[in-house]
Amino acid sequence: MLLVPTSARAAAGGMANTVELPLQISAHAYLMNHMVDADDDDDVRLHLAALCGDDKGLRQITADPQYIQWLNYRVRPYMSPPLRLAVSGGNPECVEVLVSAGADIELEDVKGQTPIFVATCQKKLEIMKILLEAGANPEGSRKNRCSPLLIAVRDGFSDGVKGVSRVCEVVL
Repeated sequence: MLLVPTSARAAAGGMANTVELPLQISAHAYLMNHMVDADDDDDVRLHLAALCGDDKGLRQITADPQYIQWLNYRVRPYMSPPLRLAVSGGNPECVEVLVSAGADIELEDVKGQTPIFVATCQKKLEIMKILLEAGANPEGSRKNRCSPLLIAVRDGFSDGVKGVSRVCEVVL
């Protein structure tokens, strides 16, 4: 399916499988909306700020005690908590804000992927360091048949292998 703004409709020329987006909505915003699918009574500002890399917004939100209830709340479609979304968004400052606020660093998504697993898959070394220093399990979740170390080795991510291995040695 192709996502096109309304102004590009003429250029699409009656193509099948074309979705028209209002001019004020970008394809990026449209996809973000699909990564955080919430019910009407869910407050997902924390999730959206984490995914979009808005560390200033996250600081404001986590400073308000009423939003702490949403800190580990998982949203559809991947049952991702804010920390998992922050890792996907790739902003280390967002990850630090959520870890400092008390986010569960072991809370996995629907596929059993923990934040350290996702950071390793996406080769985000700085985020891996933050999570490992905060005590993330370098082996990931038992619900996932793959570990961060296995992913790093498979993908030839030598810095990731070194980072995860150091933590594994300390744990042993």
